[in-house]
Amino acid sequence: MGRSFEVNTQSLSHQVEQLGTLETSLDTAIQGFEDVIGTLGDISSEFVVVRSFLRLNEQRLTRQKTAAGTLKAGLSQIISTYEQAENTITDSGPEVIRWKPLRKNREELLEQLEKARHHRDGRTVCAEDLDLYDDEGGYGGDQGALANGHFSDAEYQQCLEQVRKYHPDWDDERIHEYFKKMNSEGCGYTAAINTILAAYQGRDKEFEETFGFPRTNPDTGDLNYNRLLVDFYTTQDNHVKGTFGSGDRISVSETLGITKGVNSETLIYRTQRYMKQHGANVNITEIKRSNLDTRNFQETYRGKPVTVIAHNVTLYRTDGGHKQTVGGHCMVVTGVADDGRLIVSSWGREYYLDPSEGSQTYQVYDYE
Repeated sequence: MGRSFEVNTQSLSHQVEQLGTLETSLDTAIQGFEDVIGTLGDISSEFVVVRSFLRLNEQRLTRQKTAAGTLKAGLSQIISTYEQAENTITDSGPEVIRWKPLRKNREELLEQLEKARHHRDGRTVCAEDLDLYDDEGGYGGDQGALANGHFSDAEYQQCLEQVRKYHPDWDDERIHEYFKKMNSEGCGYTAAINTILAAYQGRDKEFEETFGFPRTNPDTGDLNYNRLLVDFYTTQDNHVKGTFGSGDRISVSETLGITKGVNSETLIYRTQRYMKQHGANVNITEIKRSNLDTRNFQETYRGKPVTVIAHNVTLYRTDGGHKQTVGGHCMVVTGVADDGRLIVSSWGREYYLDPSEGSQTYQVYDYE
C-alpha cells in the first residue's frame, strides 16, 4: 500500500482566520504610520531622522502583512486541494484509507510560494504579478526617498558610494544636495528604473552581472530602487543627442537650470543609452492616448511596462488618502481600475489617474 497522509482542515481553517485577523491589524498599524509620516511632511530637516525611523518600521509591518497574506493564500490552497482529493477518493469506491499526519514547515511553504511568484520572468508576466508592486516595502521607486530620509543607514552609504564612482571628490553634504536635485526632477528616471526592475524579475543573477549590484538590497530586503536610480541619474542626467542627431552631448539649458527633468524624447534617449552602456537593449514605443488599450491592459502589455508623461492632472490615493495636482509628472502605469482610471506608481505609492485629464503621452518598454 502506498504512503498516505492527513491534513487537519479544521485546524488549518482556524489558522487562515487568524491570519486574516492579523492582516487587518497590520493594515491598521501601517495606516497609522502613514498618517503620522504624512503629518510630518517635509516641514523641517530636523524631522528627517524621525521620518526615516517611521518609514522603516512601516516597511517592516508591510512585509509582515504580505507574508501573512501569502501564507493565508497558501493554506487556503492546501485546504481546497485536499478537500477536492478527498471527495474524489470518497466518490471512487468503498476502499478504506488509513491516514497519518503530514508535517510541513510553514516557513518552507511560504518561501516556496514566494519563489514561485517572484521568479517568473518579468518579460512575460502581467504588471499585477510583478514584485515591484506587491506592497512589500514600496509600490515602485520614490525619487525623494534619499532626500527625505526614507532609507536605512547601510543603504544610504551604498548610494553615496554609487555617486562617488563618478564623482570621487564629492563629500556627503554635496551628494545630499544632489539627492535633493534628483528629487526635484527625478520622476522620469524613477519610472525608467521601475521598468528595468520589472524586466529583470526572476533574473537576479543576470541583473547583478549587468549592473554590478544585487537587484534586491541584502540590508533592507527590498528591491534596490534607490541604488539603481542613483546610478541611472548620475550617468544620464543632462545627456541629449548630438547636434545633428548622432553622438552625445550635455544639454546647456539643463546644466544652467533653465530646464530640468525629462520629456518623452530625452527619457527614451537616456534609458536606451543607459541600457546600452550595460550591454543590454530596450525598444521604447510612444503611443497616443487614444491608442492605449485600457480594456485589456494586462494582456496587451504583458511583459512590457508602460509609462505615462502627464501634464495638469490630479492623482488620487487608492486608499482614499489625499489627492495631488501635478503640472508635469512621469509614472509607470500598473493597471486599470474597474471605473476606467489608470493605476499608477508614483513616489513609491499607488495612485489613480483619469486618462482623460490633461495631456498624457504613453511609452511601452520592450526589454530584450
